[in-house]
Amino acid sequence: MSAPEKHRLSQILNLTVFVAALGYFVDMFDLLLFPIVRQPSLTDLGIPQGDAQVPAMFLLLNFQMVGMLLGGIFWGVLGDKKGRLSTLFGSIALYSVANIGNAFVHGLPSYAVWRFLAGLGLAGELGAAVTLVSEILPRNLRAYGTAIVAGVSWKPGVREWEPLKGREGDVGALFRRLKASPELIEAFAGFLRTIGSALIPDALPDVADKLTGGAPEARFTDRAIQRLEPILSSLIYGGSIPIRREERYRAGILTLLDAMIEGGSSSAYRMRDDFLTPLAARP
Repeated sequence: MSAPEKHRLSQILNLTVFVAALGYFVDMFDLLLFPIVRQPSLTDLGIPQGDAQVPAMFLLLNFQMVGMLLGGIFWGVLGDKKGRLSTLFGSIALYSVANIGNAFVHGLPSYAVWRFLAGLGLAGELGAAVTLVSEILPRNLRAYGTAIVAGVSWKPGVREWEPLKGREGDVGALFRRLKASPELIEAFAGFLRTIGSALIPDALPDVADKLTGGAPEARFTDRAIQRLEPILSSLIYGGSIPIRREERYRAGILTLLDAMIEGGSSSAYRMRDDFLTPLAARP
């Protein structure tokens, strides 16, 4: 590695980028964890499974989304006045405390209050992290820094897909031929999340076609949403230009985000807003 390359790498892999990426890791952990524990937690609070939980789920999601809406404004103003770093740590501290508080709730009202506070904190972390990284890095390295921040997450299940390594194109072709089903979409999302990253973003419109192809049983499972969230996050916040300029990619990603929002993904709601209104275009 040449000296300029070493210098460039040292600029990108600095402590600020590491802290911002780690904060986003915990941010995504909350957004992925809540859909998993939501149903059993409501059952433990005495709300029976089934239709009885639907109003409670919407209540919690609405409180969290209102918190994220207000948090985006609050942390943005605070970041301009107090600095990005204090905003970053403040938002991380808030949603960390809120997550701990979620574990000790004894009723739906207190659960909703803690989800509101969690949403308030979650809204500030990514904005402060991406802005901070963009401000400290040179212009030609900003996309790399934000991609590192947005790309930090889990990659479970890599070992299961290892036998198909090198045949990613065949798996993509097989996916297009098979009949749409929740299990197929979930499995293919897992493939893209692990060793099938070479098919991104070309495979995303194929997934969208499965959802809109007229098969009513084609939908996102919670696990499929969890696998697609980091993929779309890396594309949207990593500065990928083709996904915004080419209509096939743009329409496919919007279809996926809409389906993920219907499935209860709060991060997809935020990503859709950022995808339609990129940070660089905002006043």
